[in-house]
Amino acid sequence: SGRPQRSQGRNLLVFSASYLILMLFVSGCAKKPVQWSTRGADDLLHEIRRPVSSAVALSGSARITSENPESLRKGRTYFALRAPHQLLLEAVTPSDETVAVLVTNKDRFMGFEVGDSRCKTGAPCAENVGMLFPIALDSIQIIRLLHGRPPLIAGSFTEPRHLKDPARLQLKITHENGTTQTVDFSPDGRDVLGSDITRNGELSLRIQYADHLNVNESIRIPAEITVQDLAHETRVRIQVTEVAPFSPTPETFKTQCPVGKLIMPMTCSPSTTLPR
Repeated sequence: SGRPQRSQGRNLLVFSASYLILMLFVSGCAKKPVQWSTRGADDLLHEIRRPVSSAVALSGSARITSENPESLRKGRTYFALRAPHQLLLEAVTPSDETVAVLVTNKDRFMGFEVGDSRCKTGAPCAENVGMLFPIALDSIQIIRLLHGRPPLIAGSFTEPRHLKDPARLQLKITHENGTTQTVDFSPDGRDVLGSDITRNGELSLRIQYADHLNVNESIRIPAEITVQDLAHETRVRIQVTEVAPFSPTPETFKTQCPVGKLIMPMTCSPSTTLPR
């Protein structure tokens, strides 16, 4: 009779369909080959070192978490910036009330806390900016940090090598005093993924970038930044929740203290390199 043949045909059809589905699943899960950039170390480092300058200003908000052995602070901050040296940071409460304000514009800075009668002014060096922002960088370095460009040490450097798990390009810079820095890039060389600075054989500063996004055709920034200052046992995580181009007014980056605040001039140590 024809029944066994029809049964065998059905079994063969089911097997073939199952095999096809399995192959499609496996091919879909297979890792795509990594497309490695052919750019050299000099070219990659030039992208970090070149000045960040833009006629386009950005504004948005971020969640900032700051940790040290004594405390853990979390909060939301509104920001506005225009590279290379204009920056506004406004820390707010969960109910959107202002807690502190920091403004830098060229060679000036102004900052105050709402509950403090004093308003601090001076040059935007790391010491002054660090009184109100939990990262010891000057104003230009902070703007560069938010654009995905970590501080770089001077020194000789190696050509990038290919690393896996995760896939990345890594090069190493060595200063004459023995300090070293490794910088990781995405395989295509487009984004900086992280930087480690080691002094006297111990990790000193680690910066990690993730979730890069295109703000417009010319501006691409990381949506998540983590800065670990192991020398001072601090860890700061910045998560950008909103960002878009905007048009600042003359008041946006104004460095004059609010009326009623006691002006407190701040100086930078003689060894400080001022932003320029």
